[in-house]
Amino acid sequence: MKELKLINLENVSDEEAGAFDVRQAARAVVFDENNLKRECLEEIGCGVEVIKEIGLIVEYRKKFNIRQTSYCYIVKLIGQKGVPKLEPDEIEEGFETVWMPLPKALEIMKQSKPITYQGPYMVTRDTAFIEAALEIENTMYEDDDFIVKPSIIEGYGVFAKRVFKKGEAVLIWHPTKLNKEGLATIPEDQKRFINTLKDGTLVLLNIPERY
Repeated sequence: MKELKLINLENVSDEEAGAFDVRQAARAVVFDENNLKRECLEEIGCGVEVIKEIGLIVEYRKKFNIRQTSYCYIVKLIGQKGVPKLEPDEIEEGFETVWMPLPKALEIMKQSKPITYQGPYMVTRDTAFIEAALEIENTMYEDDDFIVKPSIIEGYGVFAKRVFKKGEAVLIWHPTKLNKEGLATIPEDQKRFINTLKDGTLVLLNIPERY
């Protein structure tokens, strides 16, 4: 995985960092393996499917003698948004899950003024991840058959990468069924991706079929 950034706010030498304890973490930018999926269930209460790697960031935290590597992915939501399972210390510190567009998240991150020791590390790391995710968003999905990228017509579109034979399936949809509770959690800018089936069931089109 590509290294995006080394965060060394305390000017730790390579020799010092070599003696630090190693910590690894999985992080995700979620668009509405196993360790990442478990992390998302705990942090945001959702199942996810990995779409693309963003990159990794290494942090040297001298106070705790930790060399932390965070691996970040772009993922899509699978199923309904659930209830996060936060740790007691996270609840005590006021952690909460807030869904918002990436540009808004970046704006908030850049305006953040952390007051704890770990705050500047977290803000620097997550700002870098969000900026990288925004760059990748222009090519949100790609496989051997097609690619999702900006369209001159409107927003994004699905573009073929090869010639398809007559009658060949191009794309199989995997929409998310919505109940009343699920519908209430869909952000306003995502509601245009909601369709109604013949039986009246509401479904949210996921990436890439929504485009």
